[in-house]
Amino acid sequence: MSILKVNTIQDKGGNNLLVSDGAGTITSNNIGIGEADSWRVTTSFANAANGTSERVTSNWERCDTSFEKIGTGLSESSGVFTFPNTGIYIINAIASYYPGGANSGVELQIRLTTDNSTYSTRAIALSGAAGVDRPEAISCELITNVTDLTNQKFSIYTVGTTYSNFWRAASDRQQFGFTCIKLGA
Repeated sequence: MSILKVNTIQDKGGNNLLVSDGAGTITSNNIGIGEADSWRVTTSFANAANGTSERVTSNWERCDTSFEKIGTGLSESSGVFTFPNTGIYIINAIASYYPGGANSGVELQIRLTTDNSTYSTRAIALSGAAGVDRPEAISCELITNVTDLTNQKFSIYTVGTTYSNFWRAASDRQQFGFTCIKLGA
């Protein structure tokens, strides 16, 4: 009978679950959060078209005010976010805005793709403004199972029913952005 000796046990995504130093000390990495990341838009903006769903493509930054990502973190290109490894993730998006007029509507959407091409809305927040220039905030979230790092990605989209809806953003606080946390393998 042979005995299998290993120093590291990993999950399907290549994450270390147990690590031995060879001298009897075992470190467990399966307790707690292995991935947590937070991104925000740094510059306020308005929708380019009335009533059209638009991907937020520019001015994204990883939060850097009293925050450090856990794990590898997401990567971003023109508003398309790529997961660092497979697993179950929760994404929570928040947006602040100033409406351009009473009864103007806005939407915040989290859209996913499974083919690295076609994006489908998987979470949405809807709001209607009570008056002009009254600050509003909306949020939405989803949980998704990421099994294919090449083809499964996500983006944040907005819709404004008037051109003058003004999405608020900042480089030192979370006014328009999201948090993404890996919940498990």
